[in-house]
Amino acid sequence: MRRKAFFIIFSLAFILASSFAANAADLPPANSKPLSSIIKIIEDKNTGTITEAEFDDGYWEVEINKNNVCQELFINPQTGNEIRRKDIHCDDDLPPAGSLPLSTIVRSVEAQKKGVIVEVEFDDGLWKFSLIQNSRKTKIYVTPQGNVKNTATSNL
Repeated sequence: MRRKAFFIIFSLAFILASSFAANAADLPPANSKPLSSIIKIIEDKNTGTITEAEFDDGYWEVEINKNNVCQELFINPQTGNEIRRKDIHCDDDLPPAGSLPLSTIVRSVEAQKKGVIVEVEFDDGLWKFSLIQNSRKTKIYVTPQGNVKNTATSNL
């Protein structure tokens, strides 16, 4: 019985570790447009307020909210073109009126050269960025006015 329990626990640990390693390797291709350029393309189309962008399964998945109607856009990272969109449940916080455009904030984070941005979301009054570089993950927290509040780095 103990062997079976040990085998199950070991198998689950291996699966979880493999999953985390796979997620850590999910980076935009080297020939991708900068995220700030992709966000700017979406902003210029006035499709709604961007609340989140995450690179997953080969696409930027960008959540927008327009008049409490939320959608997820799937964006080609090389071209910035929208591949498809789907309606989603609205549960994200919105940046306050008078905030800097997200593309401006993303550009300032890119300029810090702390890694490749793999996610940004607005939550609890801050833009929360996740970046990956050399097997290290950096979190950067930025106010809607573009001021960096906190930075933390950890191993993947």
